[in-house]
Amino acid sequence: MTRIENLRTEVKNLYKLRHPNRARWADWIYEGHVLPVGNASRAVAQRFGGDPELAEAAGLLHDVADSIMKREESEHEAKSMEIAKELLKKVGYSNAEISIVVDDALLYHSCRGDDRPKTLEGKAMAAGDAVAHLTTNFYLVAEEGRREFQTPEEIFAWVNPKLDRDFTNKIAYDELREEIRLDYEKLKSHFQ
Repeated sequence: MTRIENLRTEVKNLYKLRHPNRARWADWIYEGHVLPVGNASRAVAQRFGGDPELAEAAGLLHDVADSIMKREESEHEAKSMEIAKELLKKVGYSNAEISIVVDDALLYHSCRGDDRPKTLEGKAMAAGDAVAHLTTNFYLVAEEGRREFQTPEEIFAWVNPKLDRDFTNKIAYDELREEIRLDYEKLKSHFQ
């Protein structure tokens, strides 16, 4: 098996463990979000540049701590980076490749404020995450899950800035942004 095939297996196995501290929607996150982000990240890198394998690896690992804890936990991001480094090393990625995935793509994929990935692989993964958010049922599933502990107004207050960040900040390629504009606009309309 190749490194990326081994990484896919490692990530799948983490989610299959069904850690008791993870969120209820973690089963859905693996199939419904992690795999689409990996695939979209690879496709963006193939189309716009960068190493498709590293972009996919970043997509598979971008919130890997979801497999063991809830996103609201303060150590979630640090734990995702730690797990990502361990898995990448385990399946044979070099230190330089690990740095591209962890120290750029994972660190900056949320594109908050002025933070943006600098590598082509990081840009591909950030865009892949946004594409997956905007073209799958991610936001609708998240809305359903948040209904347990948030009012509709609180959900909209969480969703709308994230939608805007996905469309405006995370997609570094104007052509790709235009291709998914209708998906973005439908979601914006839903969450008004």
